[in-house]
Amino acid sequence: LEQGNKIISTLDENDPDTIDEKIKLFSCYGNYYWTKGDLQNQLKYSILAGKETKKIPDEKQREKELYFHYCNIAGTYAELNQLDSAKVYAELSQLRDKAEYNRNDVRALNLWTLGKVAEHEKDYQKALSYFREAEKIDGYKNHLNLELLYDHIISSYQNLQQEDSLKIYQIKRDSLKLAVSENQKK
Repeated sequence: LEQGNKIISTLDENDPDTIDEKIKLFSCYGNYYWTKGDLQNQLKYSILAGKETKKIPDEKQREKELYFHYCNIAGTYAELNQLDSAKVYAELSQLRDKAEYNRNDVRALNLWTLGKVAEHEKDYQKALSYFREAEKIDGYKNHLNLELLYDHIISSYQNLQQEDSLKIYQIKRDSLKLAVSENQKK
């Protein structure tokens, strides 16, 4: 990564190929720090990648890349428990969402982030709305994400004292855990 950084610093910074390579390089740095659990440096390099993304000359491509970028930034801010920033970036990402992008994973992560923000603000009805909408989205969920989503839904129902709905989601979560356990045994 350091060698790539040295090379890229010698190139024309306005060249579209250089911009693209800088985005990739900063993303790699961000991923490296994520694997180390260093979210502050991950955020730093994600922000640098975003600055380069804003330089993409093709407007359509720039908006698509910003859609992904803002979602990633929102997720990092949420992990850092900087929920005001997480909300801003999730909303920026949602504003750029287009059907042609066909990215349910991004839609779901934005909804999950907004749900976590609403939950933190003790607006449990709004949080539930976001979490339930994320639950309806197909094609992005693995069992770990779904279990965490169920945990947030359960927590929201607990805070709203809606016991019947709470029990339904406890059963869903427990059924998911059982299915995963059975698959692991196989």
